[in-house]
Amino acid sequence: MKKIVLIVGIGLIALVAVGAVALTMSYDSPELGKALLRQASSSDLEITAEGFQLSPLRGLKLEDVKVRSLIPGGSMNADADTVVLEHQFWPLLRGEILVEQIVLEKPTVEMISEAVPAESPQPAPGEPTAGEGTGATAEEAAEGSDLNLEIRRFAIVDGTLISRVEGVDEPPTEVHGLDLEVRDIVSEPGAPSLMQSLRASGEFTADEVLSAATRGEDARGDLELKDGHLLVTNFELPTELGLFQLSELDVDLNGDPAPWELKLAGEPLHTHMILGGGPGSFGSARLSLGLSGELSEDLGLIGLGQLTVTTGKLPDHGVLRAVEKLLGVQIVGQEYDAFSVDFKIERDMLIADTFRMIAGELELATQGAVGLFDESLALQLTALTPQELLDIKEIPKEVIEALTDIDGRVNLPILVAGSQISPSVKFDRSSWGELAKRRVQQEVEKEIGKALSGLFSRDKDDG
Repeated sequence: MKKIVLIVGIGLIALVAVGAVALTMSYDSPELGKALLRQASSSDLEITAEGFQLSPLRGLKLEDVKVRSLIPGGSMNADADTVVLEHQFWPLLRGEILVEQIVLEKPTVEMISEAVPAESPQPAPGEPTAGEGTGATAEEAAEGSDLNLEIRRFAIVDGTLISRVEGVDEPPTEVHGLDLEVRDIVSEPGAPSLMQSLRASGEFTADEVLSAATRGEDARGDLELKDGHLLVTNFELPTELGLFQLSELDVDLNGDPAPWELKLAGEPLHTHMILGGGPGSFGSARLSLGLSGELSEDLGLIGLGQLTVTTGKLPDHGVLRAVEKLLGVQIVGQEYDAFSVDFKIERDMLIADTFRMIAGELELATQGAVGLFDESLALQLTALTPQELLDIKEIPKEVIEALTDIDGRVNLPILVAGSQISPSVKFDRSSWGELAKRRVQQEVEKEIGKALSGLFSRDKDDG
């Protein structure tokens, strides 16, 4: 009996020793790695790696990793030279996940969005509509999160992000040289949902940011995750257009699609690159913008902003050239006074309130809409200038007289359509009748005023 107990004891000790050694060993097995990655994959997700090292005590290292995934509204392709996950083993036995660090070295992530159809098909009965999403239901969210998670460090080293729309002939948005450092990612058990349970903070830098509109370098900012909100603050991006500063971007990850809002400022900005024209024309500009939307195909943009432009010279711009030709008045190259443009953004349109550019004796009052993405124009412009400066052969002199106010300035409404590259500029004749009536009324009031003034003067003399 003693021999049996001794043999069993020696056997148990040997098994424990073997198990301890096994836990400390690193397993470099392509077959094991491929099998585990197949288990982690699904019909919408494929993960492959050429190199695979697993240590139960220390963690996991993957080399030459490729991820292909379907996501709402498109797909994602991601490649990384190395993915490292280092964890602590013993907390796992207590049901706690303690990860020392997750590091992605030289990853390239490409997000491919599907183009928004001109007419969205109606969903089949029982299908979620575009605003409803396919995320967790209210009942699932109400169940809360009991996950006990801690990740001490998550890092991306020299990453590249690419975002493009499939089938659209437009340069993608790219971020190069991305370094991201996020610390102390923890979950708080008992939160209404997993997303609301997560807490983290960190910062990021990027060597280069490219978009269809501009190119920026040396971007930097801070980020925080709390209560299901991703907050980006103190973001600075020097670009070809000028310096942009994002005081706050708040993305509500609890929603589906996720709503967001931001506060953006830019100063000084190169106005000619925003409004058109060559260098040395428009003065510098200052931008303030509050904008909101959602992470969906059409973005759902809503915003209010102001662009303030310092003094300069009116540029050789397509619209201004066309107005100059229409009026027979020199516009291009004229010095103008500083002006401000108050505007709002509604989806894909920027709608400007009336703003006035004054260049000497010429005043151009403008309002209307500009396409944010297609540069389309739908503007109403009013030119006010002394009658003697005009040289318009297509308008009879009688009409010019009718459109001239009591101060001797001609009031000429103009319609601008087409695009910034190929504008269509013509007189808005529909309003001439109303302006003529006002002119007659002003003249009548002026003559009545003279008559009354003369009458009162005679009464005074008679007295």
